Amino acid sequence: MILRHPRRNLRRPAALCCASILVGLSGGCKTPDADTVLAATTERLKSAYDDLAAGAFEILADLETPDQQALFRIEGPEPLGEVELSTRRNYPRTGAGSLRAELLTDRHVLVIDNANATRWVLSRDWEGYHLLLLSVYSPRPIGPVRLAVHGGPDWPLPYARANLRLQAGWNVLRIDLADVAERIDLSDVRQVRLSAAGIDRPVELYLDNLVLADNTRAVFGTPDGPPGSLYVLHQGRRLHVGSVERFELVFSGGRIRRWYDTSGDAMRIANLVGDGPLGPSLVIVPAQRTRGTPAVGLDDLHQWAALGPLVTNRQGLLEANHQRVMVVVERTFSRPPASQPAEAPHPARPGADPPPSPERHVHRWQYTIRRTGHMAVRVEADVEAERFTPADIGLVVCTARDVRFEALHHPANLPGVGPAEQKLCFALHRRKAPGRSDLLAVLSRPTMGPRLANLITPDDPRVGSVFYGGQHDGPVRRWVLMMTVWPADLDSLDVAAKLAADYCMPAVIRMHVGQMVATDPGDDDNDGFNESEGCYVMALDPEAKIARFTLPGRSLRFQPQFKLLDTADRLCWVYADGKPVYQDARTVDPTRRDRDGNVLFSLDRIVDRPVTVEINTAPAPTARPTTQPRSRWRFWE
Repeated sequence: MILRHPRRNLRRPAALCCASILVGLSGGCKTPDADTVLAATTERLKSAYDDLAAGAFEILADLETPDQQALFRIEGPEPLGEVELSTRRNYPRTGAGSLRAELLTDRHVLVIDNANATRWVLSRDWEGYHLLLLSVYSPRPIGPVRLAVHGGPDWPLPYARANLRLQAGWNVLRIDLADVAERIDLSDVRQVRLSAAGIDRPVELYLDNLVLADNTRAVFGTPDGPPGSLYVLHQGRRLHVGSVERFELVFSGGRIRRWYDTSGDAMRIANLVGDGPLGPSLVIVPAQRTRGTPAVGLDDLHQWAALGPLVTNRQGLLEANHQRVMVVVERTFSRPPASQPAEAPHPARPGADPPPSPERHVHRWQYTIRRTGHMAVRVEADVEAERFTPADIGLVVCTARDVRFEALHHPANLPGVGPAEQKLCFALHRRKAPGRSDLLAVLSRPTMGPRLANLITPDDPRVGSVFYGGQHDGPVRRWVLMMTVWPADLDSLDVAAKLAADYCMPAVIRMHVGQMVATDPGDDDNDGFNESEGCYVMALDPEAKIARFTLPGRSLRFQPQFKLLDTADRLCWVYADGKPVYQDARTVDPTRRDRDGNVLFSLDRIVDRPVTVEINTAPAPTARPTTQPRSRWRFWE
């Protein structure tokens, strides 16, 4: 834990606890030893906030000493509400004090800065931290609440979150500093402002524990691992998923906001997504089109306003192992409950379920990311509501124009191609320079969106492609597609078509022992290839407990992946044409199994001739722990 000394701009440990505020307010008892207080304060904060458990953190204000009150004031029209330290409420397990602040109207703002500071000052240098934490108590649900962070004079436009909502009771606001850094210089932070635009009568808020945190955590693997190995980092409110020296994807706010080609950009300088999400993003395509190109609101959430004014984004890590990483994203549209709870009994912890609503519409994405750069994506969206039925829904992928992407399209039923290619519907965003990563997006079935169009005008900093015109029944629409973010040099439609055909037209595997499984969730056409996960699914022979099959070589197969069901309690040996698939392990180890313990393996090459694969198994000597916890999600962010 780090704290800036108010007047000397030095970093030193802080000794602050509940006893301190009692001394300041009542002139009472003897203060304990500073080191003892520091250790106790640190442990209390770590126990109360998961984000402080591992990394460094800096207390901007913990509201346990009287001199901290000078950091806070109310701005707005007269009369102004009161601001004072209080022991009436405090965030559980972190001390006795908090700050009581009255916002009389929606035009009043709670300001945190050094304008009136004396002994205690607000630190200006936030570099090296990834998360801002602020605990706020509200007596009733209010929203929207706006939190803004202002920089120095060279950064006139602040960072602002204007859609926050407070539930009754304690709420933990978690602001990703990577988002703040896009607007201001983190080494020169001057002010934090909090206001409540949605109040119609005065509200008495309590604030506690304004903290900067480096919550970086290696969830699986490491970016410094062997080339081609998968890793997952949790940093701020972001998930970094990558393959060493190949690519890195950054999930933020339920979207892929950054994509780096780490094979040639190890410092992660060029964001290949640009200003906006990579996708696939859902957009409403109007019935009237101009010159065949849909006029859609790519960045406009208001197009879904009929589903509900409250929007909640969540992203969760479902699975991480040496074969794949699975990330789930949910965007929920809802309306405020008819009756609000009087008060929440416990703080609203990160990842808590949204409050109950009489009507909820969920858009859900499931990403299955392989170290080869293949990414299978399943999108399910409840898009209909009372008196709201969109004419058409499009699926959009975007890349950055300033790194010289251009879009090539291969729509379904393209004239002049053979019957096999008629089944392909894909967009290729390529960069002509050699050795540069390209983006391929291909639908598993062209009926989901057989038409393709350029979405973005030339003056937009992005290159976009939209799939639309699909056939869907019912209020819940579904799309399944594959996207590739590596390897490089997919520079022509002919080359891209081979990868697309591998996904859309899977091999007909000949099983000698065992059987293909056509009922795995995500296998939409029940052919034994799970399009939603990008893998073939099979099971052992129930008697012999082995499997053997031949993968034909009539078409190119790019690093095919396989899932072997009901193998959680068995040791497994995998051979391709008599040679072990994994040279580094005698058996398939737990890091190559899915969250249910099923074996995952792949042939890490381009298969252009028949290959016979044999899987031998034996009972595990003891119950094998799976690589994932028994809970459904590893965590939600």
